This record gives sequence, C-alpha cells and structure tokens, in this order.
Amino acid sequence: MRKPFRGVPVNSSERPPLAEPRSTTKGQSLSSDLLSGHKRFVFYGVMLLAPLVVAAMLVIAYQKYRRHHLASLQAPKAQAESYQQQLVETIRVAQATHGVLTQLAGSAIDEYARNWAEVMKWVPIPGVSGNLNPNVRGKYVNTNDLGYRSLINFRDQIALAKQQKADGKKVVVLVGGSTAFGTYSNDDDTSIVGYLNANSAAHGSELTFYNFANGSYTSEEELNALADYANQLNPDLLIIMDGANDAFRMADPDVYHVGIGVPFTYLTIRAVYPSQFKSDWLDRTYDVNALSSVDVSEFFDFYERNLHLMIAIMKSLGGSTVLATQPVADVRNPCYAPATRPIDINLQKFMPMMAAASNSVAVNEDMQHLDLTGIFDGPNELCRGSFFDTVHLASVGQRKVAERLYNASMQVLRKPEARQ
Repeated sequence: MRKPFRGVPVNSSERPPLAEPRSTTKGQSLSSDLLSGHKRFVFYGVMLLAPLVVAAMLVIAYQKYRRHHLASLQAPKAQAESYQQQLVETIRVAQATHGVLTQLAGSAIDEYARNWAEVMKWVPIPGVSGNLNPNVRGKYVNTNDLGYRSLINFRDQIALAKQQKADGKKVVVLVGGSTAFGTYSNDDDTSIVGYLNANSAAHGSELTFYNFANGSYTSEEELNALADYANQLNPDLLIIMDGANDAFRMADPDVYHVGIGVPFTYLTIRAVYPSQFKSDWLDRTYDVNALSSVDVSEFFDFYERNLHLMIAIMKSLGGSTVLATQPVADVRNPCYAPATRPIDINLQKFMPMMAAASNSVAVNEDMQHLDLTGIFDGPNELCRGSFFDTVHLASVGQRKVAERLYNASMQVLRKPEARQ
C-alpha cells in the first residue's frame, strides 16, 4: 500500500549578500565623504527596492489574469476588450521592469494582446468543466477545436499520433495548468511544447509532444483531460506539470479557496447559471488562515489520488509518466523579493509540500519526478526575465523548463522496460 505524503515545507535557499561598496581614499574632503555616503545610500536603496518593484509588477499582472478569468464567461466580449487593454498596460510595464516580450513594440503589442484576449474566453467543455476559447487563430497563440494549444484539431491529432506510432515514433502528452499551456510566451514555437518539439526535431524527431494543458486546470481537470481526450492518442509518455493551481485552494484567501474537486471555471458557470441550488460538496471553501489537519490531509489525499489515477491510466496503455512540480516566481528564486501578500506567503509554504507530495507518488510508483521550483535558483541560473507574472513563465523560462522535460522524457523512453 502506498504511503501518503505528510511532510513539512523545506526552507528556501538564502539570498546572496549584496556586494560591499568600495572604500574611499585618504585625503577626500568631508563633502566628498558625505557625497560618497549619499551614493552608497542610493545604491543600497535601489538594490533593495528593485526586487520589490519587480515582484509587485508580477503580482499585479497575475491579479489581472485572475480577475479576467472569473468574469470571462459572464460577458465574453466586454471582458475580452477589458482584458486586452489591461494586458497592453501589463506588457509595457513588464518590458520596462523585467525585460520580457521586448520584441513587441507599437501596434505589435496591441496585436499580441488582442490575440490573447480572444483566447482568454473560457467556454464549457465536456469532462473538464471549461477550457480556453477553441478555434482561435493568430500570430502569437492558436487553439484547436477543444481549446488546447495547437493548430491541429483533436480528431486529426488522433490520426496523426496513430501514424507517428506506426512509423516507430513516440507520442508524449503534457497536462497541467496555464503555465504548461504556455501562457504569455512569445508565440506557439516559444512555448513549452513548442520548445519540446524543437528539441525533438534537432535530435531526429523521435518524439512528438502534444499539449493537453489548459488555463486553471488542477490535478482533477488534468485527470479528466487524460481520461476523456489525451488517452485517445495512445501516448507512450505522460508529463504532469502542476502544483500551483492545486495549492491555491490552500493559499488563496479570496477566490480560489474552494473545496477539492471543484474546478475553478465552475465558479463562473455557477454564478451565471439560471437555476440556483445548494450543495455541501460544491459550495465548500477553506479558511486558509485556519486550516485544520483534516483539511490538509484531505487535500493531499485528493491530490495524490489524482496523480495515482493518471499513472494508472498510462500503465493501462503500456505507457510511462513523468511528474514535475512547476516553478513559481517567489519560491526558491533569488531574482525576486520575498512574498508579502497572504496568498504568496501561503504559496511559499505549500509549493515545497506539493513537490514533496508529487515526489512521494513518483517514488511509490517507480516514476521520475522533477522539482522545477528551484530551476532558476543559484548563481549560474538565469532567473531575471524568466517570469511574466507570479506564476506564468516568459519564453526564456519556458525554454529552460522544456529542456528539463525533454531530457527526462528521453531518459524514461530509452529505458529497456519502456514500451517499444
């Protein structure tokens, strides 16, 4: 019998100290000393405030994403126009503060925001509650007839995967939330799955990666997406990259503190549905400031259950699974200031616990787990400019994640016991 994880979060690594200022030389006047002291004061002030400013911008960007998500089903056209305007403002701030999407200027920013605003209209999809807007075509982001990020409709994906497997190729599917979807990448090619397929093409196209991640998916929707859709490609490998959306149930005191099993998109569907009703299960919320041991135990039981069920589905297909815990800007990341909002402080507590729970499942199932929460940590890592907001990665960050996922995929699929 598997042992459920009941761990405690590990401490984040310490930040490197600021460099010592150069000392003054003998003979300098008192006024020069005072001026030097003033410069040091300004220097330290800038060094200390810069991360706070960047962190604040990341938080503001993500707050706008959440507000749009909750209202998009109520008034799609109005919300799309409002979101487009907000995203234009966010991009300009992001370009100035942490150097993302710098290739966009003038009308290109408007075009990028318009493309994403069209995508960010949640629609009901059977089995998974809701997905991003299907059948969007644009320069920067495209969705297929189920709202997944692809130019290929689902029926054609099934046929293509069948042909690829007949040709001796391997099929890999990715599930996760909006980070895995590749939200706010430069374009489709510079999203996580875009980079994964580029890596494969550079090594003989042995693997083909398909994206079945979507906005606001938790492990429950990931399970449903695999059971209802992705499994029909008969994949050789499943990559589960998640953590943040599940953790929001325990971390967000305002919006996403809903009970396990309730999709976030359901909140909006319920709000606009004409028939009002009550349900002890569907109406449950957590008091994230007073979580009981029962709440936490129930939460991790549910999360681990979903991971085990996805692995079971893959085993029934003769395939393997790689589990990965996604990175978050203010968790084990030296480029950004420590969290100050309750949701981010709580997320710092729960993300290491999510990683440990995912790793526990991987150990019990003899699968591989990647803890990507520290992927941008350390002096040799490029972290600045890797995030668009608190949760979503810019293309720089998506490329680094894709490299890790590709290497793990090749390692798993080349094992002697992997399906031939």
